Amino acid sequence: METTTFMLWVFLGLNALIDTVLSCSCMPAHPQEHFCNADFVIKAKFKGKKLLYSKNINEVEGHNITHRFPTEIMYHTRISKVYKETEAYNGVSHTSLYTAAEGAACGVTDLKEQTKYLISGNVVGGKARTGTCEWVQEWNKVHVRYRKGVQFIMEKHCDCKVVPCFDKETCDKLNKEYKKGKENQCAWPFLDDPTNCYSTYAMCQKRKEGGCQWTRPKAWRTCLQKAKEDRLKEP
Repeated sequence: METTTFMLWVFLGLNALIDTVLSCSCMPAHPQEHFCNADFVIKAKFKGKKLLYSKNINEVEGHNITHRFPTEIMYHTRISKVYKETEAYNGVSHTSLYTAAEGAACGVTDLKEQTKYLISGNVVGGKARTGTCEWVQEWNKVHVRYRKGVQFIMEKHCDCKVVPCFDKETCDKLNKEYKKGKENQCAWPFLDDPTNCYSTYAMCQKRKEGGCQWTRPKAWRTCLQKAKEDRLKEP
């Protein structure tokens, strides 16, 4: 009996350790890429959520030990606007949105009720799913430029790809090459963008002459100037 109890604690401890070690990891993606790669982009509120469980049955010294654990959160969704929908999204329920139950598994676990969100996601296993590797942002924090972008602009420019690179100097050189070669790419200095100027204001759009380039409004230039001034103030 003591051996069985010990093995049970070992089993549960290992599961806890695995949950701790495994963590969510996402490739950097610009909001425009989130939009273009998604099956759906919506503005929605949530009326509540339900935790969904799975279970494992393991045999330890002739005894079946059942381990019940949460795997998914199902949010009850009230959609106010659909900005993008593919055929796959048309075929699933729009009143439920699924995500992993744990942040370590890239689950969005902290959505607030009665708060509007902009959410991108994909259809997986017949369910509309989202996660921390998608575009999930409170609507009142989405800049007006991106509000217009999801409604009128981004879908028209999905042929333009936002390519991550490391620093602004390298990206500026790449963007000049892309422009000269009329390539459908924009280089994004995601590691040299601490105030998220590019991922808050800029969009990669087609040029009449061919290829793509960043369209960067006054708010983007103001953001970069402030970031520069803040760096100069650092000791």
